[in-house]
Parts: sequence; C-alpha cells; structure tokens
Amino acid sequence: MPEAHLAHTSDPTINEDGHVLKSRRGLLAAGLALAVVGALGVASTLNAGAEQISGASDQQPAAAPAATVGLATPPALLPWGQRPERIRKGRAGASSRSLRAGGFAAAANDATGSVQPRGRYAPKGRWARNTGLRQERTNIRPPAPPSASPEPSAEPTTAAPAPEETTAAPTATTEPEATETATTAARDAERPAPEPADNTKSAAPEPSGAGNPTPTAYYHYNVGSQDAETDGFYANMYIGKPELARSDYHTLGELALQSADGSQIVEIGWNVDRVVNGDDDPHLFVYHWVNNKESCYNGCGFQQYSKNVKPGDTLPADSVKKFAIQYFNGSWWVAYDSEWIGYFSESLWNDEGVKFNRSGLVQVFGEVAAATENPCTDMGNGKPADVENSTSAFMTTITYINGPELAMWMRSETKAYPLTVVNPRTFRYGGPGSGLCPKR
Repeated sequence: MPEAHLAHTSDPTINEDGHVLKSRRGLLAAGLALAVVGALGVASTLNAGAEQISGASDQQPAAAPAATVGLATPPALLPWGQRPERIRKGRAGASSRSLRAGGFAAAANDATGSVQPRGRYAPKGRWARNTGLRQERTNIRPPAPPSASPEPSAEPTTAAPAPEETTAAPTATTEPEATETATTAARDAERPAPEPADNTKSAAPEPSGAGNPTPTAYYHYNVGSQDAETDGFYANMYIGKPELARSDYHTLGELALQSADGSQIVEIGWNVDRVVNGDDDPHLFVYHWVNNKESCYNGCGFQQYSKNVKPGDTLPADSVKKFAIQYFNGSWWVAYDSEWIGYFSESLWNDEGVKFNRSGLVQVFGEVAAATENPCTDMGNGKPADVENSTSAFMTTITYINGPELAMWMRSETKAYPLTVVNPRTFRYGGPGSGLCPKR
C-alpha cells in the first residue's frame, strides 16, 4: 500500500519539508527584525537558509497573561518565527484517536478538565555522552491496562475560541527529516511508590518475571545526537499510539537538551505510561535532571505558563507536531505546537552550584522501558523502521537556535528496534519489539 504523506506542521509559513515558504520569508524576516535587539546570532541547520532564526534568544518577551503575575515571560516568537497562538483543544477526557479525527492538538487528561500535572515518579531512562542507563531495579510495577471503553467525542462541550490556524490531521506517514539524542550514565535510585491507579484488571496472563519482588526496568533507545552549544532547538516529532505491553513501563519520543557532560537535562516529548498518565494514550510530558539526579514528570519545579495546555494533556495519535526547548531570560522554556507551555528556571541548577544556560549536547530519541530484555512494547508507532517504504514514526526538521551546523549521529542502541537514516535531518525509528513476542 503506497505511503501517504503527513503534514509536518500546521504552520502556514512552513512547507512539508520544514522550510519557510518563499512568499512568507520577507514577512518573517521583518517580524524578527522588529523583535531582535543588538547583535544577531545564527540558528543553524544543515543547509541554513530558510530555517535559520537569527538572535532568537534576544527576542523581546511577549506580555504575560493577566493571571501569571510573578511568572517569567517567554520570547515574543516561537523558535520557528511564529507568534504564539492558542492551540485548538478538544473536550476534556477525549482519546488521542478522537483528537486526531477532530483536528485537535490536545485535551485535558480527565473528563472534568481539572486534573493538574501529576508529577508522579516512574522509571525514567537517560542517554548521555557515550553510554546510557540500560537497566535499573525499581519498586514500581505498572498498573494493568485500562479496560476498553467507547471512544468519546473530542468536540468541546462549550465553544472555546479556536485559533486562526487549526492543526491539520495527517493520515499516514511522510518522509521526515533529522533528529538526535545521545549519551548517559547509570543509576539505581529509590522512588516513592505511585498512587494506585483506577484501572480494571486485564484478563491477560501474568507477564514472565511478574513474581519477582524486585522488578527491573530495561531501557532501549533509538537516538540522534550532536555535541552542540546552543540556546535551544526544536524538531517535528511524529506522535504515535504505540502498544504498551502489560508488564512494561513506558514508550516515548522526546527532545533532550543537555550539558556537555550529560548531567544537566531539560526534556519535552510525548509518552505512553500508565504509571504517569493512567491510560494507554500519548500524553505531553516535561522532565529535568540536576547533577544526574532524577526529578519527576510534569512537576518538581516546572512553572506552568499557558492557560490552555499543560504537561499531562492527551495528544492526538498519528500526528506530527513541533516541540521546542529554548533558554530565555534565565529560564529554559518549552513549547508545543503553537504555544509556550512553561519553563524550568535556571535557579533549579544555580541552587545546586551549577551554571546551565547553554547546551553542550542535544538529542532526539525514542525510548522503551520494558520488564524484560526482549520487549514486546511498540516503539514509535510499532511499524518497523528498516523495511522498504516504511511508514514508521520519525524525527525531522531539527533546528538549532544560535548553534553550529547540524550534523546528527543517528543510530539504534538496541537490537529490538531498528533505525533508518533518511537524510542528514531525518530518521525513521522503532517497531514492534523483539521477535519473541506473541502475535497480536
């Protein structure tokens, strides 16, 4: 079946290959010129040109919403040159598939819409310079998969002001572009047990090793990375709805901006994790590390800025969205689609005696945390990346803010999941796991 094409972004100024349309370059340049103060820097891509953003870290901040007095303010423009706009949000509690069908970019992860980021602890992998966290003991067991229920409508119950630009709902997969991630160290940390999940017990048989009183999480990575000093970066990421095996912990895709030694990290991405999110849908997440010490998902010092979308929100399955990390005015800001979500203040590192206001290593990667060395969980969207005309998940259009020329090292760090380099800015990744898994 021929591969259809996914829209890489809903931004009307950027075409399917992640480049600014010629008709809009002058307008973007004019807008940037008004927002830049002093000397201009250069945002780097492999071929420079349209994706370059000069002086992005010097942009004048936009006025903060009235209810965010005391919070920091983000850059006036998103890293790709677009002014922030409210994303189109679906009904609270909507599933990832109904969000995609309705063209929505997110929904609150609860039917009431009142749930705050949980910030619960859960096994968390990490990839640093030359190695990664491969396995660790954990006192957490993933809850059983939730019982199947009818797909709720994603249409909001009350009419909310829709953004001028809505997210196009893609239908299959397209040739993506570049991506990254790379190195790490190991650790064996104790975490508080998670809150009990309200999930119905599945009738599936107990996984192998389920009786082990001290379960182990095994980490598998597909990685693109580069040693790069930057003020930040962004990329287009395919958001999948990979199948998470009953005994496994999570499957995810993320951007990670790190210090040169990999000890200081800011992350943004999507994950399927029943411990953190309570279901099998993809959700927006943020995370950070200080001196190699883990924190928690969606909290632990994260400052919420957007009044519309927050970490933990459900994201549309089988879609392609922009994710970004950028240092600005003393904080590491994170963005999703067309909004600044919030930030980690540099004081989180300064208070521990660390200066962290520029990257030394940037990475984009897929990750699976499994209960065995032969995982049955999907990475990406579960479609193998190493077959001809693959429609697997991908990372693409990586762009640095005031950084070097893009030169990603793309590779698989596991036998369970393949990776295929498409071009210097793109790789396809993931698959259904080891060949030892039962047929689904």
